[in-house]
Amino acid sequence: MTSVLLSPDKSGKKSMDGSSGGFDHVLPSKFYLQRQASTVDVMRRHEKFGYDPLDRALQEEKNRLERKKLGVMSSVFGEKKMSPQEEYEHNVKKLLRDHLTTMEQHGIVFHHEFVEERLGFAILVARYGTEGRKFIQVEETFPHCECYPEILKPTDELIAINDELIVDPSEENFQAIKQKIISAPRPLKLTFIQGENRDEAFQAQEARRKKQQDEELQAATEFLASDPQPFKEETKEEIPQVEQQELIEENALQESSPIFEEPKEAAVLNTVKVEENDEAIPPIPPSIEEESVPLNQATPIDLKEEEMAQQAYVIEKDPSATIRPVVIEDDPIDPTYTGTFFCCQCRC
Repeated sequence: MTSVLLSPDKSGKKSMDGSSGGFDHVLPSKFYLQRQASTVDVMRRHEKFGYDPLDRALQEEKNRLERKKLGVMSSVFGEKKMSPQEEYEHNVKKLLRDHLTTMEQHGIVFHHEFVEERLGFAILVARYGTEGRKFIQVEETFPHCECYPEILKPTDELIAINDELIVDPSEENFQAIKQKIISAPRPLKLTFIQGENRDEAFQAQEARRKKQQDEELQAATEFLASDPQPFKEETKEEIPQVEQQELIEENALQESSPIFEEPKEAAVLNTVKVEENDEAIPPIPPSIEEESVPLNQATPIDLKEEEMAQQAYVIEKDPSATIRPVVIEDDPIDPTYTGTFFCCQCRC
């Protein structure tokens, strides 16, 4: 992209593209050249110069547009008659092209072709002061952005979408600009101008996130400290020696018990026998609470009606003996999680 220079018309007035018309602004390129501005000066232009030449020129164009609308005036560019709105957009594009070329000459313009649908940054409409021009600014960048963390940073200006300049953004047309970015096919080429305080803004963004993470961690730590019992793991040292031995014996019985094996045929019942002199007891899955039942009152225990055929107690010998109920549980289904994230104020 090359700079479009002014050329005098026959009347000696400055015009656009060598034609007559109302364009008498000082172009950004000429403004910085006259002041011998360095790249650092250009990057800190508002801090050094206040309103920059683009701010002033666009404000003048807006004022001129309002006056012409009130006077129902029109302008002639060459042989083409233009409405006040068409003339305004024509002049704004001229100024933006010159501004973009000047920034590019100072090495602070970059392009990136995004291939992912999620762009990973948030944008908003910003302006400098009360009379500065409005522009699309990067508000925040996220780790999943293709340009994070070094290339794209907060305060950078989005100036073009697929090489098409963003002309006169506002709160009213912001949704249309956002939708254009979202719906554009990938790869999507976006053009940015580095922000004036981008490094400081990026550091502030990261510090803010770190503080938020620390606060969330502190809150979780305090919660655990106030009520640790639900999260306290049981250790062997906390279990009496006798209970440890009983648990070991129960685990051994569980591994050899027929209730954890698949039946060969659906009609075959899993059974548990209690011998007169056998002190062993049927195993209990860890998730079921222990409960003693007199043998003479024992009945099949089931979770669902279709499982009733899978259990029976064969009661032999001493009817005063006791056994523990046994329940066969279904295998749990592992849950799955899916989620999407879309960011935009526009958060893209």
